[in-house]
Amino acid sequence: MDVLLDKKLMKRLILARHAKSSWDSVAVADIDRPLNKRGFKNAPVMAKHLGELGLTVDLILSSPASRAYSTAEYYAQELLASRDKLRIDDAIYLASQNDLFEIISEVPDDISRLMVVGHNPGMTSFASLLSQQYIDNIPTCGVAVIDFEIDSWSQIKNTSGKMMYFEYPEKLSI
Repeated sequence: MDVLLDKKLMKRLILARHAKSSWDSVAVADIDRPLNKRGFKNAPVMAKHLGELGLTVDLILSSPASRAYSTAEYYAQELLASRDKLRIDDAIYLASQNDLFEIISEVPDDISRLMVVGHNPGMTSFASLLSQQYIDNIPTCGVAVIDFEIDSWSQIKNTSGKMMYFEYPEKLSI
């Protein structure tokens, strides 16, 4: 059972920033940067933490960036019933809050719990905008869980969500 379940819940959005990435080589294109040692440590721990809270998702959309997709794979192991529900969406790579609105508004309405794994600054500004709760920064591997009393993802509007949970590795002492 989902411990964060709100009886009025119709849609839940989990915004997840990718885990810490490597800057070891300037020759590696930004989109190809892998997770670093800390990223490989934090991502599975955060995924397990969310699973222990009882969070589940119907679909995970990930940026195509290596660091984001690697992070999304850890979340998929813990939160998805079926691995075929982990998908890459090229538009998430460095998406602005307006891009994220468009991406999410096109999600099929039979999806009730959606996770999007992407990048800052778009993820942080989008979370703040949706929930009326100012977040200065979603740190690497941080997650914001926002609930909506809507029937369709196309109904998401500014300040229409309720921030249910905001967590990141340093706050959990990982």
